[in-house]
Amino acid sequence: FTDASAYAYGACVYVRTVLEDGTRRSQLILSKNRLAPKDQLDKKIPRLDLLGCLLGVRLYKYVKNALKHVEWTDTVFWSDSQIALYWIKKEPGKLKQFVSNRVKEIQANTHSDQWNHLPGEMNVSADTCSRGCDAKTLANMTEWWEGPEILRLEGVN
Repeated sequence: FTDASAYAYGACVYVRTVLEDGTRRSQLILSKNRLAPKDQLDKKIPRLDLLGCLLGVRLYKYVKNALKHVEWTDTVFWSDSQIALYWIKKEPGKLKQFVSNRVKEIQANTHSDQWNHLPGEMNVSADTCSRGCDAKTLANMTEWWEGPEILRLEGVN
């Protein structure tokens, strides 16, 4: 899950497992956020959302490498930015250089069909990365630790 605000962007990696009884569980594995570069603060949010997507890809690669012994079945990326998703699915040569360079790295490590749109109100996990919250709130935020409900729905990859 990836997201951006005017001042930061971030990504969260969750692992979802399906138990023998069919119950789906998900758990936060890793998250990271970064302050928006000063030269991007006056830019529009979609560029920061794209940086969040790139951070998500890099975190995914790190987790996959660290958990080599795990059998991966599906990998899905979620963003609430329709513009960033449009860029990711577009030919990089037709984009401006800043966007193109980041899209090239994303496309080199993922397939466009792995990327999905998630309405902003459902992207609470990544919102926490990009907007922050105090420690007490975070400690009691089930959706942060277990991911959005969509991860536990049957038929949703």
